[in-house]
Amino acid sequence: MEKTSSDAQSSLASATNGSFSESEKASRESTDPARLVSITGVRFHFIIAAICICLFIITIEITIVNTALITIANDLRSFHLSSWVVTAYLLTYVGFLIIISKLSDIVGRKSVLLASVATFTIWAGACGAAQTTEQLIVFRAFKGIGAAGVFSSSMIIIFELITPEKIPKAAAGVSVVFAFALVLGPIFGGAINESSSWRWCFLFNVPVGTVVLLIFTLLLPRNFPYQDSQRPRATGVASSIRARIDWLGAVLVLGASVLLVVALENAGLRHPWKSALVVAPLTISGVMWVLLLAWEWKVTRDDGTREPVFPWRFIENRVSFGMMLTIFLLGPPSVVAIFSIPQRFQVVNNMSPLAAGVRILPYTAVSPISSMVVTAIAGKFKIPPVYLVIFCSICQTVGFALLATVPITETILISQYGYQALAAFGCGANMTLLTIMTPYMVTKKDAAVAQGSIGQLRYMGAAIGVSIVTCVLNSYVQNHLSSILSPTQVEGLLRSSGMISLLPVELQSPVRLLYAEAYNLQMKVLIGFSAAQVPAALLMWQKNQVVLGT
Repeated sequence: MEKTSSDAQSSLASATNGSFSESEKASRESTDPARLVSITGVRFHFIIAAICICLFIITIEITIVNTALITIANDLRSFHLSSWVVTAYLLTYVGFLIIISKLSDIVGRKSVLLASVATFTIWAGACGAAQTTEQLIVFRAFKGIGAAGVFSSSMIIIFELITPEKIPKAAAGVSVVFAFALVLGPIFGGAINESSSWRWCFLFNVPVGTVVLLIFTLLLPRNFPYQDSQRPRATGVASSIRARIDWLGAVLVLGASVLLVVALENAGLRHPWKSALVVAPLTISGVMWVLLLAWEWKVTRDDGTREPVFPWRFIENRVSFGMMLTIFLLGPPSVVAIFSIPQRFQVVNNMSPLAAGVRILPYTAVSPISSMVVTAIAGKFKIPPVYLVIFCSICQTVGFALLATVPITETILISQYGYQALAAFGCGANMTLLTIMTPYMVTKKDAAVAQGSIGQLRYMGAAIGVSIVTCVLNSYVQNHLSSILSPTQVEGLLRSSGMISLLPVELQSPVRLLYAEAYNLQMKVLIGFSAAQVPAALLMWQKNQVVLGT
């Protein structure tokens, strides 16, 4: 690297408007390397492999379920509720990422990681046994809590296992794991639906999670990353947890997110926009967001025992704020596309889940390629990551703009695959770039919460994005179907898209084309999120840009 991580962090802090205080700078050096446990050899490789498997299964959870969602919804007869199967997982994932990151600081990495993997595995089994959509939504919400813990703990442990100069390579490696999960998820989901029950989309996690749990139990040191006899201990762990965790901040984040999604999911479908059941949650959500900002400002300024779920330092520092805002805006394009494109192939083009999974490969396969390419370019040619983030945001915008103009037809155009690839290049590259930049943006004190914030903000954006595009699709379809179908037929379609094949032949094509128009509208929503990343990324612009080495 051109600079070590600590040098880069120091340069970045001094170059930005919201520079860190002397006490915060000093905290970077507060961890004595002699007190940290060193893991090498076969043990190291087994732990890294287990972490990669964990990150893989919590990421493939999104893509594998998205591909199988039409089948699940049709089997449980609840197409209009299908998006909640996705958003329930994302919301609890978002709500618990930072709080679990902080818990790992207090009670130890290993304890939190084991509990998280166990939670994810148990509720995966419950999802596979669900008998109704409502049950599946609840079980997926609990599974999301486990996934949040797995992600935050795993990411922190990875960066504690390696030396600072290897951070860019490690971040790129993690991004490749995520990307391959995106590639294989749609194919696995489609194949499972074709060869057996959709329930195996969840049940396969049980044996995998059990093996990973065994590896961590046997090989990860009890007090990692500290030597057993040197781990800092608080007097009374329970009281320490109560004092340090920002419980109110966590509740406000989760409550504001849930209420916003509830309002968007209901608006225009089950209730009109002016309904109290839409206006009330929207209003309360807005108030909670304002209260959250005020509370986090107070907790950060108090500088006491309580540790904020989202330090105000991230907002005061223009560069770190720009990074956080960009990752939030990246959430909807990166996740919604994987949610929407396979659905279009199944509903509009009448394809099987497996065929739809194969046809989204241009999107999911280009993502890992772009992750590797941009990392190599940034390192070899010493190009500041912020330049590449802006370029990739433009690629996203153009790609989704082209997808929004796909002709309204039941025929698949070859050009659609190219449009997917262009949008995916921008999304995949930005995920890697922003992950790599994170360690350079914060102090040692905020390292754990910053890693949690990256995942939290991305999936918060994704959850909100899914709810917005679902609202767009449901409202558009319901408003326009009533002109060609009876109320009974409309109700049937909202429960199962498979009902299209049971309609009279002369009505099937108009209905599919109506859905095609709705899916194009969804892509237009993603244009806005992609384009907004450009001014957000410009906030990271500074006189002395961070440059990554090879």
